[in-house]
Amino acid sequence: MIDLRLLVLFIIVSQSVLFGQKDSIKKSFKPYGLIDAAPVAINKNDFKPQIILTIQVVDAITNSPVNAKLDYYTVGDTVILTENGKVISLTINGNQKIGIVSNAKGYIWQTQIIDVPIYDTSYVLKLLRINKGDIITKQIFDPNTQNINSGSYINPDYLGLQEFLNLNQNVKIQISGCPERKVFDFLRENVDKRRFRLKKCRNPKQTNIETITVKILKT
Repeated sequence: MIDLRLLVLFIIVSQSVLFGQKDSIKKSFKPYGLIDAAPVAINKNDFKPQIILTIQVVDAITNSPVNAKLDYYTVGDTVILTENGKVISLTINGNQKIGIVSNAKGYIWQTQIIDVPIYDTSYVLKLLRINKGDIITKQIFDPNTQNINSGSYINPDYLGLQEFLNLNQNVKIQISGCPERKVFDFLRENVDKRRFRLKKCRNPKQTNIETITVKILKT
């Protein structure tokens, strides 16, 4: 005959062992994929999906399409890419800045910086026709830079002026402003020097002035 006291003691010990195993399983279990996981901070500025930026080039007065040459680059980079046409599609990273130098035969060149959003978009560039006597003031971001590339820097206006003269072979210009010598030295390596002349700076000591003036002498 089974001793009732021994049976009760056996049941108590068995339950204690069983519950202890359950507690141990609970403590050691972690959901799959979350073991030792650490939170990751996401900066929205790092999100740069590829987008298609469609650029349409038109006459600023008539809004008619213009066949243009676009040189473009990511701001801070040294790589310049080129596309031609009236409507140009660029596949680039969104949420960044790109520089665009636009040129077309019979038109004044343009330079601009575009903030590219993170979605597909379009942009219209309006170019003005060249006329004798036109005066164009351009900002030179680094007046001490003689070349288009200086380290990681690209001077878009040097490039734009060179392309402007190459596309419009009959144009002659006069360059004035305190950094005009640097511009002259750059152009002399790439364009017939008989097509441009200098007007000396009134105060040569002001070499930090960041603008030049281009006057159209002949079209």
